Amino acid sequence: MAPLGALFVAGTAAAAGHEVRSSTWPSRPRCAERSAARCESAHCQQWAPGPDVIGVSIRNLDNCLYARPVSYFAEVHRVVVEIEGVHRSTGAASFYFTDGVFKQPREHALALCAALARRHLPIGWMAYANPLGSDRELAHAMAEAGCVGVELGCDAATDKMLAALGKPFGTAELRACLEATAHAKLPCAVHLLFGGPGETPADIEEAQRFLASCPTPNAVFASLGLRICAGTPLEGLARREGILAEGADLFEPAYYVSEALGKDPMKAPDAVARRRPEWSTPTDWTRPLMRAVQAIVNWRGVRPQWRDIRNYGKYMRW
Repeated sequence: MAPLGALFVAGTAAAAGHEVRSSTWPSRPRCAERSAARCESAHCQQWAPGPDVIGVSIRNLDNCLYARPVSYFAEVHRVVVEIEGVHRSTGAASFYFTDGVFKQPREHALALCAALARRHLPIGWMAYANPLGSDRELAHAMAEAGCVGVELGCDAATDKMLAALGKPFGTAELRACLEATAHAKLPCAVHLLFGGPGETPADIEEAQRFLASCPTPNAVFASLGLRICAGTPLEGLARREGILAEGADLFEPAYYVSEALGKDPMKAPDAVARRRPEWSTPTDWTRPLMRAVQAIVNWRGVRPQWRDIRNYGKYMRW
């Protein structure tokens, strides 16, 4: 399916009176095959090794306060056939399910994993997911199907902030997910987005304590600031609090950061990252050493790239 960002742009354009048409894998026969041919042509002309990673999007399912319809491409056999076709056409051996909710619906994820496992493709793949539906059965099915890493888009790790962000899961589900991925020996990264409504430095410390009580993920990426989207409760809150000026539109990106985090909102996440080697923040990502290490990892083709981030946190952070 079209990525959520594209759907947001298309919806806004349609609301403004423009004609909008969409093109998706499910509705267009051999769409991926034609895309692979174009990709093959491009890589033959410019990149002899072929593409590093192929993104795969087969769902439209959001789990935040922005209401959206739910749909997904149910024909898992066709998905696998398309992936195999792209692999044969381009030589790409790394794929990434980008939808953010790979495990939903759970039955669909299990069926897709089973189809991939039966095909025995010489590829590795990763998925962006949330904790819903996670258990040992699904984690092991993903590993057996060639999954080399899972990125969890949790955004928060306390029940207070998960509720504030409208997430359909809590810390119990997150703990179960981390336990299942660890049992299946799947590399796992957790993405946190601090600065939500009412979040305090104490909440960030609580998130750290909670994650420390779970099987340790390979990496925790702690970002700051929530993108404000038009028509969401967050937009209304931002306008009431004066974060958005009267009459300001959202064509240019605008972000919400809780005032309770003070004048230096990165201070609390950075303090945790200094103590926990698996944690990193934008302060780390802009350091020349981190950029150099990332370039080497990408050049070597390591997947997932964050698998050994703890070594950076333990030995190379200054």
